[in-house]
Amino acid sequence: MPQTVAPRPRGGDFAPFVDPELAAPDAPVRWLPTTGVAILTGTTTPAATTAAAAADLALDRLPCVKHIVVGPDHTQWLLMHSTAMALVLQLRGAQITDAPVHVTIFIEGLADAKPMGALLQKVPTFLSSEPRCVLRSVSRNLLHTALIALDGRRIGASYRDVADVAFGAKGASNAWNSPSRAVKDHIIRATKHGVALADGGYERLLRQK
Repeated sequence: MPQTVAPRPRGGDFAPFVDPELAAPDAPVRWLPTTGVAILTGTTTPAATTAAAAADLALDRLPCVKHIVVGPDHTQWLLMHSTAMALVLQLRGAQITDAPVHVTIFIEGLADAKPMGALLQKVPTFLSSEPRCVLRSVSRNLLHTALIALDGRRIGASYRDVADVAFGAKGASNAWNSPSRAVKDHIIRATKHGVALADGGYERLLRQK
């Protein structure tokens, strides 16, 4: 049978696969904007070169932007979050990846005026906010590595192989060559924890609230 080869993505197209060298926590996840997060819809126009500093949106001044998805119709989805809130901007018009832009936001219907107005008041502060910082607890870190270790050990992976997946090749190499045993001991504990979960421990995990 003839083989089908996926076309190479062009500029602005979405590439469905991420770099396999990235560790799971660092790999970008394809996220659909229709998941309950607030969405603002608008159009963009290029900001004049002399007025770029006064533009509504400029990528170098948007630390809260996590991903930019450009659809086949050139609609731009700016997926943004800070510790306090999350927001999606659905924009049509001038590409924000090309240059700073001015933005016109649309409110569809009077019923949306009050909630959208309250949201718009927060936007200027939000746009200058730092990205959300999620700090995992010790137990969540252990569970994260335990699931990786369980899969790895079942296919014959070594502790070092598990560390490569959990922390990335560079991070694991630095830890393995360090005089500290912290990462090695973490991998060993995680492997034991993973085996315990597979041996019925997952039932206790599911009962946790």
